[in-house]
Amino acid sequence: MSKQDPLIESLMALAVSAAPLIRRARESGMFRNDTAAAKAAEETVEVTVIKPEPAPAPAPEPQPSAEVGALQGLLVRQAMRIAELEAEVAALKARRAAKPAPRKKAKPSRAKADQ
Repeated sequence: MSKQDPLIESLMALAVSAAPLIRRARESGMFRNDTAAAKAAEETVEVTVIKPEPAPAPAPEPQPSAEVGALQGLLVRQAMRIAELEAEVAALKARRAAKPAPRKKAKPSRAKADQ
């Protein structure tokens, strides 16, 4: 036997305990459809449906001119060139950091220079 969910068990217990109350309510006429409220609910009512006018379609955006396209192309090319230069600078800095610092040549002493 599988164990049932506690929520299902409590709902089943509630249904079992409510069954006699529901039976008595039916017998007393609480659920009958011949009441005045049920008859009023069944009456048909004429309704006029008013549909709102559809919103006007948005105006299409104007096509960008050739001048705007040329400027955008120029900006893209400049941005790409800047990225290339930044990469080149980073590579040069990395190369410089990888090389050991050059050693200074020892200067000849004055005594040797006087001879």
